[in-house]
This record gives sequence, structure tokens and C-alpha cells, in this order.
Amino acid sequence: MKRQYLTLTLAVLTLTGGILAAGAGHTAPPGIAGDAKGFDEVGVRLEANFTDGDAGVQFLVKGGDGLRSLQIVAPNRKAVLSLTSSDRPKLGIDEFSTESPEPDMTTALRSYPAGTYRFNGRTVDGDRLTATAVLSHALLPNPTITVPAQDSTGNPVTNLVVAWDPVASVARYVVELEQDVEGGAKLVTEVSAAQNTFAIPNGFLIPGQPYKVEIGSVALSGNISFTEHRFQTAM
Repeated sequence: MKRQYLTLTLAVLTLTGGILAAGAGHTAPPGIAGDAKGFDEVGVRLEANFTDGDAGVQFLVKGGDGLRSLQIVAPNRKAVLSLTSSDRPKLGIDEFSTESPEPDMTTALRSYPAGTYRFNGRTVDGDRLTATAVLSHALLPNPTITVPAQDSTGNPVTNLVVAWDPVASVARYVVELEQDVEGGAKLVTEVSAAQNTFAIPNGFLIPGQPYKVEIGSVALSGNISFTEHRFQTAM
């Protein structure tokens, strides 16, 4: 079986030493309107965790009938990502998402300026592709989680309903739940703007275990403002 190889080069403006993890992080960012030529979809969004005080940027690329190379250029004309596929069958790359490191909010916003990002690609057949996507720094208020309480213990393993206060002008919410141990189970889903509760499926929680729940308010731009709570289930 022939293997496919990728070379990812990150130039994170004022950041150094960061590595992008393909396919990592939260749900993939939506495409944002631009002069796309050949790409099925491109997108960029900002994610901020107000509990930890950090933030990061995600990029999404779909389509292109086998990308051989890709460069993403920031509004200040600095390349923030370069990708090259060196697979022998010359199939290229069809779809991927990347997530930046998550420094403090000030560093993240300085490193990824708001404005239009240009995607320049070339397929394995030599076709040139171009597209743009707009990154906004505007964020909605982060949700206030009411259940479970932060650092609470003795939470039931069945019929536990996560709840939070509604956020005005939200497009939808992201719910992330994970066992707060190395290799623990993780659940990621989205709920509508009209919903401010999520019933954890019975059977997911284990007695006497630590968990982390994150609720994210998603803006129309795709940017997400997260709040997280840690809690423990009853024995």
C-alpha cells in the first residue's frame, strides 16, 4: 500500500514554534463567501475559551480535485500556512482543517489580524485555485453554565442535563463533553439557538469520574465563545 505524505509549514506571524494539528479541535469552520475559484469551500474562524483566557484560529479547505500545494495569506500579506503534498500516486489532498496553537487572547488576535485571508492552491494537474475568507475578531458573550456547577461532585450518571443561560443573537451552540483523563471518551454536538439545555445520553457518564463540559456560543461569522466547567460524577 502506497503512503501519502504531507508537508505543513506554519508561519504564525508573531508566534514561533507552533504546530498545526490537521483535523484537530472543534467542529470545522463554515465557508465564508468570497471569490472562490475551484475550491468547494474555504473558511476561517476564531475560537476563544473565556474560562482559560486563550484563543486560536481554525482554517478549513474542501475540494480542488487533489491539492498539490496550498498557501494561506493573511491581510497583512504574510503567509500563515503553506502545505505541500508529495504522495507518489499524485492524488493530492481533497479536504483538511487546521487549528493554530491557543495562546492568550491578545497574542492570538495580534497573530491573526481581522480581514480577508487569501487561499492560493495548485492541483496535481497544475490548475490554479483561488479563494478568500474573512476573519472577524467579533465574539459573542460566552455562555454562563448553570448545571453542572463548576468543580461540583456527586453528579448523577443518568438523566444529567447540562444547562446554560441563553445568549442573544447566537446562531447555535456547540456542546463538548469529555472524560477529563488521558484518552477519555468525548462527545461533540451542536444544538439550535432556541435550546439552552443538553441531556447527556445515559451510559456516557461513569461513576466517580472527572469530566469537563464546554458550551460555545456560535456567532453568524462562525466565531465561537466557550465556557467550560469541570465536575465529577457520584460513586
